[in-house]
Order: sequence, then C-alpha cells, then structure tokens
Amino acid sequence: METSAEKKGVFDIDKLSVVFIDSVESFPIGNIVYDVGEKDSGSINTSSSPGASSNEKKFAYSYLNDDDAVLEKIAVAVGKETVINTNDSTIEGEIDLDFSDAPVKYIISKIYSKKDGKEYVSYGRGCYCGAMDLTEDEIDMSKEKNEIELHVNHKSKES
Repeated sequence: METSAEKKGVFDIDKLSVVFIDSVESFPIGNIVYDVGEKDSGSINTSSSPGASSNEKKFAYSYLNDDDAVLEKIAVAVGKETVINTNDSTIEGEIDLDFSDAPVKYIISKIYSKKDGKEYVSYGRGCYCGAMDLTEDEIDMSKEKNEIELHVNHKSKES
C-alpha cells in the first residue's frame, strides 16, 4: 500500500475506506491523529527504539545521535511534547502517556533537533505501548476503547 499527503497539517481520522471496482466500504478503525509535516531529515537514528512494550502508561525511546545535533524535544501526540535539550550520542528515556487511558497506544514520535542553527525533524519507528503480554480481556477492552468493530461482509463478484 502506498500513501502520500497532499498538504501539511494535523488530521484526525476514524475510518478506513476501501474502494472496490463497484463500491466503496468504510470501516471504523478507532481514533488516529496524523501530524503531517516535514520529510524525515535522518539526523536522529531511531532504529534502536522498541517496537512494542508492555507498559501502556509510558513511551520508551532509545535514539542514536549520529549527527552531533542537539535533540531539543520529542512529541508523542499533538500538543504533548517533552523537552530534552541534549547532544549526547545515545538518548534514552520514557515519556508519560497520560493523555489517553486506552490499554494499547501506537505512538510514532516526532523528534525535533538543531545543528548549526538549522532545525530538523525526524520520526520514530513506531511503538505499540501496552501491546506485549496482553490477555484476551485486555484486547477486547482495547478494541472497545478505540471503537474498533470491523465487520467485513464484502463478497467478490463471480465471473
């Protein structure tokens, strides 16, 4: 699947529309907020960060500063930024996710850095916070919290 954004900004979506040859069907997917901004500068290496964790209340990160830039802040949601201000070569920590009580949250961090007076933006690789070691009840609760109810009843046409 290929995606692209037509303009910069913050977008809030709650359904996915699938276009078939003869119809369009929409499916609820919970509440997803996209912050479309600059292209990833690559100034901060995020490959060492976890892709999933068992803690739904914290976002853990581990970044490598290969470019000797000053990492200024990390955003984990629109309006939820944590100031870091360091040029260490390894940047690790946790950020509280107190803006949501959902048992599972998918977070892609937005990382702001500066080098030689120029500002850069990088993006984390994405982490499912609270997704490890889930019970079936917790999965059901997460679906309910995020209002995910997928009922696929599309039948393909027979030739």
